[in-house]
Amino acid sequence: MPPIRSRAGKNRAVQRRFTPYFGNKIADIFLGDSSRHFTIHADLICKSSPYFRKKLQGNRKEIAGSCSICFDDLDTGDQQLTYCTTCGGNFHEECTTQWFKQSRGRLCPLCRGLWSKRCKNQSVRLLSLCQNDFAVYRDWLYSGHVTYDHAVQQDDFKPMVRAYLFSMYVGDVKFGTAVLQAMLDWYEDKGSYPDQDAVALAYGTYYDEDAIDRCYKENAANNLPGLHRLQRFLVDTYMAVAHATWFEDEDWHAYPHEFLRDLVVAMYYKHPAKNKWNIDTWKAELEAEEWSVQEQN
Repeated sequence: MPPIRSRAGKNRAVQRRFTPYFGNKIADIFLGDSSRHFTIHADLICKSSPYFRKKLQGNRKEIAGSCSICFDDLDTGDQQLTYCTTCGGNFHEECTTQWFKQSRGRLCPLCRGLWSKRCKNQSVRLLSLCQNDFAVYRDWLYSGHVTYDHAVQQDDFKPMVRAYLFSMYVGDVKFGTAVLQAMLDWYEDKGSYPDQDAVALAYGTYYDEDAIDRCYKENAANNLPGLHRLQRFLVDTYMAVAHATWFEDEDWHAYPHEFLRDLVVAMYYKHPAKNKWNIDTWKAELEAEEWSVQEQN
């Protein structure tokens, strides 16, 4: 097992590169069978995650492009937005108010369907998401930072790997990027890197998985580009910091075979001498080895 190295560091934060839009609707999200719930702005989480948009706002379309009434950009963050529950089209809320006054009716400007009022608060219970993962995600949505407590985590990268698998489950690629960047910052601050358990979790062979881990794993099997991104990240991490002695004892058995295969392939492609193969030199080395073997016998 690679030694855990640690040096004094500070909490690092990975900042998002987009401005959050909060909206004025609130969602209460219950996870698992617990009575604990999380309160969050519905438009904020639905804008970032297709999964939560489907759970909370049905057929609402992605918040992008322009308002079909005033043709100004929707994604400015300085105006309240609303949407049609029939066609899913997005509009500035003030624009729909003026539209209804001028048209003397409550019909959608796009589909002409009857406009339904949305209640201010929504609630949903989700059995397949982890509370700790969601807490990290919610904090990131509001602050733009992926934060972690060094004292609590104790050089344990599994929560970060789970947070990435969570990002795949809810379909938020930007959050996944922020989690990977946070791992790099953790290494920079503390000199720590993912151990065998974290690698096993990423490769679906972790021995102590629970029901939520299984849900994440089943989802990952249907999202191979996202999963391969995480696995490549771990391989590249080991390429950068690993030592041969880590794999010379029995501890190498703790690594998933698929990870070791990926690591060998990556090392082969990056081996500096692979294109400098010389037959005559190799023959001379074989002869030198021959004398060495004879002397040992």
